[in-house]
Amino acid sequence: MGGGGRGGPAPPPPPTRAPGNTATGADLAYVMYTSGSTGRPKAVGVTHRNIHQLVRRGRFADLGADEVFLHVASLSFDAATFELWGALCNGARVAIVPAGIPSAAAVEAAVREHGVTLALLTAGLFQHVVRTRETAFATARRVLVGGDVLPPAESRVLLAQGVELSNVYGPTECTVFCAVRRGVTGAETLAAVPIGPPVPGATAAVLDERGEPVPDGEYGELVVGGPVVAQGYLGRPALTAERFVPDPLAAEPGARRYRTGDLVRRDADGTLHFAGRADQQVKILGHRVELGEIEAALGTHPEVRSAVVAVHRTAAGDKQLVGHVAVTAALAEPVGPALRAYLRDRLPEYLVPTAWVRLDELPLTSNGKIDRAALPAPAPTGDYARPAPDGPVEQAVAEVWGELLGVDRIAADDDFFTLGGHSLLATQVVALLCERFPVELPVSAVFEHPTVAGLAAALVRALTDHVAQLSDTEVESMLTQVSDG
Repeated sequence: MGGGGRGGPAPPPPPTRAPGNTATGADLAYVMYTSGSTGRPKAVGVTHRNIHQLVRRGRFADLGADEVFLHVASLSFDAATFELWGALCNGARVAIVPAGIPSAAAVEAAVREHGVTLALLTAGLFQHVVRTRETAFATARRVLVGGDVLPPAESRVLLAQGVELSNVYGPTECTVFCAVRRGVTGAETLAAVPIGPPVPGATAAVLDERGEPVPDGEYGELVVGGPVVAQGYLGRPALTAERFVPDPLAAEPGARRYRTGDLVRRDADGTLHFAGRADQQVKILGHRVELGEIEAALGTHPEVRSAVVAVHRTAAGDKQLVGHVAVTAALAEPVGPALRAYLRDRLPEYLVPTAWVRLDELPLTSNGKIDRAALPAPAPTGDYARPAPDGPVEQAVAEVWGELLGVDRIAADDDFFTLGGHSLLATQVVALLCERFPVELPVSAVFEHPTVAGLAAALVRALTDHVAQLSDTEVESMLTQVSDG
């Protein structure tokens, strides 16, 4: 048969040369969505020029072909930009941690197996890994930590191992990070570690409410300029104009700088010190969270009349998102499981509150606004009237939870997340249980079975095959050991 036969015309011959590249530095490289204070996520347009500035001109680390970058961030998190393009644009290699919630064991295994020399971690993940696996980064050359306050104790552990530690800062709108305090010292970890000076090419202005520079040593809003600043918010011209303002000091026509909304002070030598947010935006486990986005999602639930989300410190000192809700009678007690399940279908896991307070009405100020100061804290412990953990396995689960959550007494049907648990603590729960029991338990088991009784039952099922191979005496000895702690 002639031509392409019954399948149609023959395919064209393969190309003999690479296609032309018409992209410019001003063209979009990717769009990254961040949390929005109105409940509508913002799409940040990041250009090729922004990425090139980050990975080729930043000079915040000695990047080269002999480096091995750790890739642990989700592709929906802008840290992956540095992990992947930082390596590939400098001839280096990438060591990939398996997808999913990263465990300390998986991070340590990747570092050792692939000879990782450089890692960028959120403060929460860094704290978890070093706290759980003290020598996980002992063979690395340098570790960059950002997204929240640098954990002091874990920082000193790393420095004692001779690893270079850098404290990095930057919102998505400034292409991963725009300021770096390279070579953090042990003395600096005894106080709040500076966030840098700005990286080469970036500028940092500290302005008052009128947009005027404040004197060195005084606090003001950090406004960042230079090639690190993203293109703006895709399809949001009004919001772009509000946050991406003209840069009067730039030589390039039309250049803009970004109003971060972060409060900082600057020393005479240009070192920046972070003080906090100027609005309700908070950091949870290294993620930037707009509380309004969560409240807006809760407001779409048919049984929720009003909702406010606040940040609470657990007994263990961790930040915890707490949902305060006024709901209809149709929503049965406890409200947490139903509302968590509803939000998980609409928001990332880190935006789902882990504790809930049901109220008849939300407290109001005299002018009719929500009185956030009057919001009650969640119950710090489980309900003592409910059943206590039964048997050595439930008791072991309760003991591990109590140790990690700082809770003295836990009921068999208490919920791990209601008591203040989160994804990083879930990995520690699994690690500690696997030390007590000869079994491999996935981290997902904590999310699928969040009560003491439920997780204990999952643990027993995982133990079945192993226990079947033991003698009665060995089984009794194992349970006795667990019961004795």
